[in-house]
Amino acid sequence: MRYLFFDIECVHEKNVQYMLSFGYVITDEDFNVIEKEDVLINPNLPFSLTDVGVPVYYSIREILNSPIFPDVYNKIKELLEDKSYYVIGHAIINDVQYLIDECISYELDGFNFEYYDAQLIYCYLNNETRRVSLDNILVSYAIERSNLHRSDEDAYHTMIYLKSICNQKGMTLKDLIKDTKAIPGVIKGKETLEPFMLGWIHPSCNSIEFKQIALNVGLTYLTNSNGGKLNGKTFGINSKILYHDLNFSLWLINQILSNGGSFSLSLDVDYFIHEYNDCPYQEKLSINESWCGDFIDIEELYNYLGINEEDVETLSKDYFERLVSQEVNIK
Repeated sequence: MRYLFFDIECVHEKNVQYMLSFGYVITDEDFNVIEKEDVLINPNLPFSLTDVGVPVYYSIREILNSPIFPDVYNKIKELLEDKSYYVIGHAIINDVQYLIDECISYELDGFNFEYYDAQLIYCYLNNETRRVSLDNILVSYAIERSNLHRSDEDAYHTMIYLKSICNQKGMTLKDLIKDTKAIPGVIKGKETLEPFMLGWIHPSCNSIEFKQIALNVGLTYLTNSNGGKLNGKTFGINSKILYHDLNFSLWLINQILSNGGSFSLSLDVDYFIHEYNDCPYQEKLSINESWCGDFIDIEELYNYLGINEEDVETLSKDYFERLVSQEVNIK
């Protein structure tokens, strides 16, 4: 088993990112570097280095003398789709989106691979409630940073801090991924699901930001049903319920969908589910003349759907994990 770390630098043009470089590092399981390269890419549009938003290691001349994305597409695709690699990056969801944008722009086939986010592993292990930048993580491990925003160097430094974590814990990266229950992101064609940490779904996680990521991924595994007691009705859920235990939340949402209803994260709903008259939006919505919805206590919903409240804990136990494990290769 080998690890492939990668990073991408871009230029911004009308809210679209165009790639300037694809940097990667391949290592063995002991983090010995096998291959390291920075693939420069001509964005094929007029730009200045001020459009990039961050300092770039290379000159405009070097970038403009480089191949355009279609000319390096096969090389990048072969690397990322090699199933002998664990693909890893820091804040990697952004880089995956850059690849999707390039494929759309040049009308190329999309990519198909799984990938892990080193940033999320670090945040999970250190009980962070928000994302932490690469620079700040390197500082926390007293790792000197060089060649700022050169893609292969950013990929290399991502590898270095993961190596530090593994050394501290006395385990391989493969074992670290398994131990932390890191769920890989998946890109299929021109669509992707974000990576996340399975531990975020439990009440012990107090980060709404990270729970929102996990919830959004979980929702993609659910499907609507036609007909049923809730047919045509849209439901919202009190955030105190929604983000407490995602095993329960996803199970509850599935009950709504399987009975013909739909779920929304907005307040534009027919019914807002709360618990024991505890709803932070109740007063706000009640005085909003344009809102035509109503509130429903969670016990009322159970009774209407014929759900025995005593069975809920058993029915929802590990629901998220069971659902995701059917769809994603949890290594």
